[in-house]
Order: sequence, then structure tokens, then C-alpha cells
Amino acid sequence: AGGKAGGSVDFGAGDSPAPHYEFSGPVRVIRGQEEDRATADWVDKLVTHRTSVGFDAEARPSPYGRGRTATVQIADKGMCVVWRLHACSALPPALTRLLESSAVEKVAQGALHDLASLKGDFHFKTGEAFIDLHRIAVAMHCVPRSLRALTAMFLRKNLRKDVTLSDWEGELSQRQIAYAATDALASLEVLLAMRQQHPNGRLPGEARLGSADVHETSSAQPGGLPCSLPVKHQEQNSFASSPAAPAADSQQRLTELCCQAGHRLHFEGFEAAPGGFRCIFRVEANGKPNRFRSTGIHASIRAAQVDAAAVALRALFPNAAQG
Repeated sequence: AGGKAGGSVDFGAGDSPAPHYEFSGPVRVIRGQEEDRATADWVDKLVTHRTSVGFDAEARPSPYGRGRTATVQIADKGMCVVWRLHACSALPPALTRLLESSAVEKVAQGALHDLASLKGDFHFKTGEAFIDLHRIAVAMHCVPRSLRALTAMFLRKNLRKDVTLSDWEGELSQRQIAYAATDALASLEVLLAMRQQHPNGRLPGEARLGSADVHETSSAQPGGLPCSLPVKHQEQNSFASSPAAPAADSQQRLTELCCQAGHRLHFEGFEAAPGGFRCIFRVEANGKPNRFRSTGIHASIRAAQVDAAAVALRALFPNAAQG
């Protein structure tokens, strides 16, 4: 959704790009009451079968912060519906029913952030039926936690984020429509993939949230991939144990030294490899980009990041690395 874009994530073998994650089903764009009524059968089916769906919202970028909600999109594996809301004074009935239904589990990266924004624009009630991937990612110690990064980690695919900051109030292009549908379904499929790793119980941090939780959005707001990724504690994750990694403070040290030297540090994602993956950092020093990969193959997200940071330290700051 707007404001949640991350950096480039390639999750392929070696230098081969990962396959793109795309929504391949039909997409309906709702612009008026008749089109909204035409979705009634689909909504009835979701409610009757207590279906889980992906949920996302887009807003026009504004220099003063997030603009008014322009679209809401909800997707299951069979179809996505995109409601255009920029000219609406009230939510369409079919969308209202879905948002207010406790029977339909709605999954989003930063669900509380989107829900708070939507409730600031429109009046409606919600049951406890929203699941926030960001909260789960925090509890599972995933770093980074953008939807793009989680798609790479759990689906092994690359989620495009090249139209995030486009105008969502104008006439939507096919590219924007495809983007909206893909983002919505990606949230659902990431959750399902997470649950496969915890088949015997609820995921860490998983909870059904609603209107009463909106005041807590300050602790649940998602961020894009940060230019630096300091971690002050030893992280665990849902993957199997990995090979021994360098000292855990190498990433923090790299961040500090890059800031001191005026270098720009970027997270560039992961590369799949037999038995795990490698992490990639890019450091722009004196106008020249340098990429650094983990030397080892890791099953632990944290270990791969620490390893890549240690490689960058040795190359850029050899004295600090030796110390």
C-alpha cells in the first residue's frame, strides 16, 4: 500500500532474478452502486464459507502525509475486487459488509495502519477480523518486514513495488489494477505460508484485531526497507539453525561507520541457495555502488544479514573489522 514500498528484492538462484509474484485471476473495479451490487454473490460466498482474504488500501501520495483512501482491494485466490473510493462520501454496501463481518478474516501487512486510515475517512464498524502481518513478522523476528521482503522470504518470489507512489485518484491503469490485486493476495498467501511453518498452533503475534485495536497502530505501523538495519538483540526466526555467523554486532557497526563516513547503506534482499539463502547489502561510497553478499549459505535470516555486514566491514573498514 502507499508508503509501504521496500527496496529491490531478488530471490533467485545465484544472480538469476526470482520469479515475479503476480495475481492471475479476474479483477473487478467498482466505480458505482450497480457494480457494487454485482459483487453481492461473491461477498455472500466469502461470508458463508468464512473465507480468509487479502486486504489492502491505496491513497494518493501527499507532501503532508498520507492522502484520503482512494482504493480498497480485497482478494481471495479466485478473484480480486477493487473499490474506488476517492469520490465517495460513504463506503459502498458490499465493501461495508465485508469490512464489518467477523466471519471473513482480512489479512494485510500493516492492517491496523490501513484500518485506522480507512476509519478516519469513513464511518463503519468492524469486528475482530483483521490480521496484521507486521505484528506477526515482529514476533517471528523477521528483518526486514515489508510485504515485499516477506513475499521473498516465505513465497520465494519478487513482489514489484514500482507503482506504489502513483496517483490512485485518477483513471487507473492496467498496471495499477494488477499491482493492487497482487498486493492484496500476497498478504493472504504470506500468512498461509507462515502458518505452514507452525502447523500445530497459532503463529507468534497472530491475533484477530478490530476497531478497539486501532489506537495501537503506533506500535504496528509498517515501514519500508530501512537504509540501515540495526538490531540490538539476538534475533530468532522460524527457519532451521544456520551455520555459524560473524559477531552479531557487525550489522550495527556497519551502520554506524557508514553514517560516520557519509556512505549510503541499502538492503537489497536475498538470493536463494541450496539449504538456505544469502543476504545482499549495497553501499554507495564516494558515488560508487558496492555490493556485498554473505559468504556462507544460511537458513537464518539474521545470520545471513550479519554475515553480509561482516563482508562489507572487511572490505570498506578493514581496521574496524579487525578491531
